[in-house]
Amino acid sequence: RGMGIPEEELWFEYFGINHLGWVKRVLHHGIDITNEVLDNDQALLRHGDSMLDPDFIRIIGMVPNEYLMFYYRHNEIVQRVQENKVTRAQIIADLNKRLFSELKEAEKMGEEGAALRVYQQYSHARDASYMKVETSDLDHETLISSLWDSAQETAMASDEGSATGYAGIALSVLRGLSGKDAHVIVLNAVNHGAITDLDKSDIVELPCYVDINGVHPIVVSHIPEESRGLLQVVKNYERLTVQAATEGSYKKALQALSAHPFVPDALTAQAILDDFIEAHGEYFPELS
Repeated sequence: RGMGIPEEELWFEYFGINHLGWVKRVLHHGIDITNEVLDNDQALLRHGDSMLDPDFIRIIGMVPNEYLMFYYRHNEIVQRVQENKVTRAQIIADLNKRLFSELKEAEKMGEEGAALRVYQQYSHARDASYMKVETSDLDHETLISSLWDSAQETAMASDEGSATGYAGIALSVLRGLSGKDAHVIVLNAVNHGAITDLDKSDIVELPCYVDINGVHPIVVSHIPEESRGLLQVVKNYERLTVQAATEGSYKKALQALSAHPFVPDALTAQAILDDFIEAHGEYFPELS
């Protein structure tokens, strides 16, 4: 986007973990065009919005995925969510209500294909809701109406036979594993040493070659220092969280929260954990 180059002609040297990754290089027909991408403000937009200031992206010298705004603009994003007094979960819940309401109307009409068109409209509205709570100034009701109405045009113009989002990724993986269409997909996979700065058993997010023999992460080796620390800290939080869940350990859960960069100190971490146990302790009796 913004460069006028078809995506299939580009290669993105991407690395990270789930919801925390960077594009280190962009190649076009084997030529490194990373600097041209970084110099193009339009190319740095995500979902049509500026998630991070283009000048800041140029300073780090890599293109972060959109979730990095929660780290690089943490206080601002928290304040915006608090002011909007709505979460994406609430947006999705309202879209779900609209979906079932419209499906009932479609059933009454009895028109062939009406239910499918309603679902496609819902699916596009749900996709478009991504990051809107954090970036939009619209009130809750206006945002829902805007998403639903805009999705009707998108659904009508889209290819009904194409699968997008997680469904599209899942189908691409299945096609690769079946041997019908081996290709490269960005996936979460076992590291196996592809990123040497993380444990071999860690789950990482990398371009992977998927074929009948399995999923093969493409080696990145060492990651740049400007992203290494954050990546390792969040991965440490993930490891401790897994240990807390598998061991039923309050101690490990507290260690995990204390390690996360969003949590200011250990006392806050303990307050969060104790509130969580009070609210949901019946599902985690071993932590009580």
